[in-house]
Amino acid sequence: MTAAALARFGGRTALLTAAASGIGEATAHRLALEGASVVVTDVDAEAAHRVAEDIRASIRSPSPGPTCTGAGLMRLEGVGAGADDGRAEGEPLSTS
Repeated sequence: MTAAALARFGGRTALLTAAASGIGEATAHRLALEGASVVVTDVDAEAAHRVAEDIRASIRSPSPGPTCTGAGLMRLEGVGAGADDGRAEGEPLSTS
């Protein structure tokens, strides 16, 4: 992978839902590999933390690494918690 590809999402924060397994987990890993700060969300808080730790261990980056929340984003209060976690990274959430 080229350096440009590794930095494609640098400076962006991605909030991923259902990111504790399957496609969500794979997407979280890939976005982190390509430079994004990742907010891992899932209704299974323990699994979300495990994914965040796995990403921290596999991606060496100057950013603090992924954050995670156990909040599910299917309820309004979960959306707010996930967005707050993303903003805690110090970067705006990306919408594109």
